[in-house]
Amino acid sequence: MSAHWNRAFAILLGLSLTTAALSVVVVQQIESMFVAATDEISRETAAYDRLVGALTSESAAAHLLLDVGSPIIPAFLAADEATATALADGLATYDESEELAFLDDARAQWESAYASVRVLAGDAAAADAFAADTGPSGDIAHGELAQRTDAITATAQELDQFSRGALEDYLADAHATKTKLLILLGTIFAISVGATIMYARRMARNVVRPIQTLCESADRFGAGEFDHRVEIHSDDEIGELAERFNMMADTIASTHLHLVVQAHHDVLTGLVNRAGFMGRLDAAVDPAATEAGSVSLMFIDLDDFKHVNDDLGHAAGDELLRQVAERLRGAARANDVVCRLGGDEFAILIASPTGDDVAVDMANRILTTLEQPFSIHGALIRIGASIGIASQRNATYSGDYLLRAADIAMYASKGQGKHRWQMFNPHVHGPIEEIAPAISLAGLPTGDLDPSPTT
Repeated sequence: MSAHWNRAFAILLGLSLTTAALSVVVVQQIESMFVAATDEISRETAAYDRLVGALTSESAAAHLLLDVGSPIIPAFLAADEATATALADGLATYDESEELAFLDDARAQWESAYASVRVLAGDAAAADAFAADTGPSGDIAHGELAQRTDAITATAQELDQFSRGALEDYLADAHATKTKLLILLGTIFAISVGATIMYARRMARNVVRPIQTLCESADRFGAGEFDHRVEIHSDDEIGELAERFNMMADTIASTHLHLVVQAHHDVLTGLVNRAGFMGRLDAAVDPAATEAGSVSLMFIDLDDFKHVNDDLGHAAGDELLRQVAERLRGAARANDVVCRLGGDEFAILIASPTGDDVAVDMANRILTTLEQPFSIHGALIRIGASIGIASQRNATYSGDYLLRAADIAMYASKGQGKHRWQMFNPHVHGPIEEIAPAISLAGLPTGDLDPSPTT
């Protein structure tokens, strides 16, 4: 009997040792997969960040080149070279055929998007001539460049999403390996000793649960929960993987937020840009979101701003625009939306006014605050503004209609001597026929707005 039990004990001990050995080997393989996945994702994330940063810088430089002209050519060329380097780094970093296809697509879009800007960058005279043109071609060029830059950024985001999907694939492989390990351990545990069971429980506590947590975290992050973070506190490779996962999540969340802010805000002044403003304007005039008569729009154009650029240089002009933006913020209310439409043109969406008096009072505040001289690079500069105001009253109009109406009123203000405001009145200024199809007049004929007082 003693020999039998000794032999049984030896067998059980051998099974326990075999189980332990197999567990150690498989755990090491899983940990190796995690480390490899982390290293690859870290490299790809860094390459993605460089590419997005380069694209953002080049976009800003290109828009400035269109506005300013030849002084920005060196900055644009440097940004263009940085983007080319970032794309080359990406081709050297990513190794999946799908990832390389995304990069090739991004490169092709980039080459096409900035082709016309590179032509201007190669001809200083042409760049200055384009920047000096205040016609609609500048806005069209800005709009097309913004759309193409957005398309390149979208392709880069698809590349980043695919890369993050690779991490999920790695974790899924580890999860599948874990399942096979549990089946193997279950078979051996059925005939093994308590020590084997205790070891399996310890392994489940230290390895399996963290793996499941990582899988769940990857799923949540992949679903767009960018604020989710992994909570695993250990000093082993899994703990290191969790830490790197959180670092990657911080980077991606920060990049995502930066892209969102860049897409809807003006780089120079920090105000909402035209794209972000039009979205808020359309939402404000939506009948489902507001009551008729609750929205007013103010169009502001600085008087003789070109003389500042001509006499003091574009750097002084940029500083003046920044200071004007600050004063407009101060004149507006907390819930109003202040926007830089482009160049020296600004707009303010006046939310929920009780009548035209709100817009008129704000226009007078703006004119008063702009009368105070600006200190620009040691010089005192005085500048005025022509303001047009349009209101949504007794009917529902599109955002384009209100913006066009306010624009017409602004030009009428300039024609009356500048540095004053003008309320849009269709009986005085005429209907806006070109955008009539976008207007819902609730039974009123086109242009039949209530007369508004003028200054």
